[in-house]
Amino acid sequence: MIFYSSFNSPSLQDAPEKSKIIQIILENCYKDQLQDTDVVIATNNVGLKTKFGLSHLNLVDIKNVHNNSKIILYLVDVEYKEYISYHYEVLKCVDEVWSSEPDIVNMCLLHDIQAYYKPLVHTPALQLIKNKIDPKLDILLYNSVDFFTSPLLKLLIDKNLKVFNTNNFDILNKNLGDAKIVLHLPHYFVSGYCDPNRYVKNEESFLQEQTKLRYLLSNNKCVITKKCVHNHYSNLVSITFDEILEVIFYLLENDRWKNFTKSYIK
Repeated sequence: MIFYSSFNSPSLQDAPEKSKIIQIILENCYKDQLQDTDVVIATNNVGLKTKFGLSHLNLVDIKNVHNNSKIILYLVDVEYKEYISYHYEVLKCVDEVWSSEPDIVNMCLLHDIQAYYKPLVHTPALQLIKNKIDPKLDILLYNSVDFFTSPLLKLLIDKNLKVFNTNNFDILNKNLGDAKIVLHLPHYFVSGYCDPNRYVKNEESFLQEQTKLRYLLSNNKCVITKKCVHNHYSNLVSITFDEILEVIFYLLENDRWKNFTKSYIK
């Protein structure tokens, strides 16, 4: 398999993290479905001009470089399935579309695009975190610190919670093993703590950021995330905007968070 990736994200620092997670899953869970010459392009951003990987090739360039290979576009963490409708011509340029979202697969099939459902499943190769028996951190905020997340971070600290966060994802990952609860929230969801008027997204239209959630669950973390109708993992603690503090304190009481740590759901 030849692998390329490109991810749009509020924090570009986590794009390499997503690429690594997806590549591990492809190599360990889908290797029997891939030939050595197959080209897999993992992305949440569809577009002919999108640059993929360190080579800065776009989709047309990749097709030209690998003109005798099967080109597979793997759509992961695409926030809105409606976004795909603007890019059918792009999707028709590749041999196959894979996606971790059934809705996207169905939309492609309706437009005669060869598409397959390929979920982000658990593999032991993702278990890279050594969890401590007695973790010291109450909360690890698995979001980048910026203008929007800072008010939430301050709120948690003001409640005397032991919280850790940093924009350096390598350091963040090194501290995951020392955290009782991992709080992973969509960027727009967190921004409501800065300006509640920004919290206007329709819950039903939002798709979970499966890549990070898959990684956290595979490493037996108790994960709090936004409630969503497209829930791909059964052992998540799903919340609404107003429930964050209530749920955190409930889980910390009597170590209830431990009930959510056997979580590598396939």
